[in-house]
Amino acid sequence: MLLLLALTASGATARAHWDAYALACVLAVAAICFACEWNTRLYGEWAFDAGTKKNLKFLAAEPHANSVPLACSWYFVETVNYYRLTRRLRWLEPVDRDGLQRAADYYVLGPEDSGLVSQLKLRVIHKDPVSLQILAVRQRER
Repeated sequence: MLLLLALTASGATARAHWDAYALACVLAVAAICFACEWNTRLYGEWAFDAGTKKNLKFLAAEPHANSVPLACSWYFVETVNYYRLTRRLRWLEPVDRDGLQRAADYYVLGPEDSGLVSQLKLRVIHKDPVSLQILAVRQRER
């Protein structure tokens, strides 16, 4: 639009006005396409991790003791620890790369580890629709 105003002020020819108008239309369409594709739910290379923040919010809403052990698929370790520190989840024990080898009350599982839900008799609290990440809790023995 600024280009059109500049051309008008400079006394440019009608052909230059039409060229500027066509360029402005192409740029407007490109901007609209970009805006329609805007996505802040995930970063393309980290789509598998898109549900960690939400799953830890669900975990925080669960009734829990003062110290909660969590096991997770190895590639969620850094993100879980990041949210544990930044959200001041002091009741949540640090996770490490031992991942699913240790017993825990809660589990954050990637889709390839979803078989553990039935194997360990876990109850799914939340399954993220974007990353397919699962937050599950160990069923209490009665």
